[in-house]
Amino acid sequence: MMNEGLWDMVHGLDRMYAARPVPVAERDLQCGGACQEAGVVAPVHLRMRNERREAVRERREDEDRHTVTISDEHKACQERIPRAAKAGRFCGDHEVRTRVGRNWIQTDTLIAGGLPVARD
Repeated sequence: MMNEGLWDMVHGLDRMYAARPVPVAERDLQCGGACQEAGVVAPVHLRMRNERREAVRERREDEDRHTVTISDEHKACQERIPRAAKAGRFCGDHEVRTRVGRNWIQTDTLIAGGLPVARD
């Protein structure tokens, strides 16, 4: 997790450049993920969205480099697991976003609940 003071400093500087308006490519912030691994210089700007810190790539082709391709096997599992859960009288779904403290996680497949209680 990024140091709080460091985020505030870098984000504040980026917002100052944006207000001037300095182009994103001239703000000296670059993607350090898959773009860097591919040897590509991908300028980014910073933003807060729904209490989440985000580094947003300037060009769509840079964004596409970070898209994960889901295999057919993975898709099949995502469909089968909730079906099996339902057959076992559990609730199941896939690609579920859940709040954890101040952050969000996205779960591939989530199974919840249990056997219902019968009443007379």
